[in-house]
Amino acid sequence: MNTYSIQIDPTLAREAQTVLQDLGTNLSDAVSLFLRQTVRNHAIPFPADDPTRFTEAELMAKHQRGIEAIEAGHGIHVTMEQLEAMADDV
Repeated sequence: MNTYSIQIDPTLAREAQTVLQDLGTNLSDAVSLFLRQTVRNHAIPFPADDPTRFTEAELMAKHQRGIEAIEAGHGIHVTMEQLEAMADDV
């Protein structure tokens, strides 16, 4: 098993750890679950796109490019601040 380092807002991490602990799991297992579901569904496993922003064909093309990048071994590097900004845009 590989070890990865990701940047997470400390407050968000603490809040998530509290919720996850109540659910009987931890942050590492939750991230692994997220990644397993992403691979299984070939998509983010929860609504994350504004359906009015892109056509279905555009979304499918974006997903396919993401899958191809992952299969080619290219990592995705996004800070928590960037993720939060993306969520704010939706």
